[in-house]
Amino acid sequence: PTDQNSLDMNSENVVIKAAVDFVMAGKFEEALPLFVRVAQLSPNKVNSFINLGNIQRDTGRYEDALISYQKGFSMEPNNELLISNYEQFKETAGSAFKSLEVEVNAHSDVYEAHNIGLIHQGNCGGHMVKVGDRVQVKDSEASEWGMGTVDSVNTETGNVEVTKDDWDISYEWEQCKFMEEGNMDEVEPDEQVIWQSGDGTPPQFEGTVIFEPT
Repeated sequence: PTDQNSLDMNSENVVIKAAVDFVMAGKFEEALPLFVRVAQLSPNKVNSFINLGNIQRDTGRYEDALISYQKGFSMEPNNELLISNYEQFKETAGSAFKSLEVEVNAHSDVYEAHNIGLIHQGNCGGHMVKVGDRVQVKDSEASEWGMGTVDSVNTETGNVEVTKDDWDISYEWEQCKFMEEGNMDEVEPDEQVIWQSGDGTPPQFEGTVIFEPT
């Protein structure tokens, strides 16, 4: 699959092709931010939300998937492809579907706000992150990684803008990453890190790296 950093994130066709390539390679997590980008580029197309719902379903994000399918139904309630994928989603969710549907419908205003926020999530080194997430950034290979907070998404590029700790302005950095749980590459003793799950949920905890003698 294509390196996401080399993609033209303003071309819907380019982004869709790259997303499909990742799906065909079984790399669903890598495909997710690309399908989010497609929804950013084409928020009035039902297929944007069918594809987004499908990848959210396949990565276990059932609440997000249900919201995306509902967004699709609000545009084309009789769309056969949407109905077919929605039925498959219900089978995949199994016994959890009913309670999930009740929860989402009972708090429709909250989940609609969540849906809006979802479409404004952005790309951070090939991972989907959202406003408020803590990430690491740097502006060149020679620079050191620094901690920062995602403040906004550049809707033209799909990349996040981050305010680095002790900075007063938000900036679209050359490189961005978050620390997945268990991934301790490129860290040094006493370096502050954020451990975050691989599904883009909020950080689990932050702390300081300590290496035990070997």
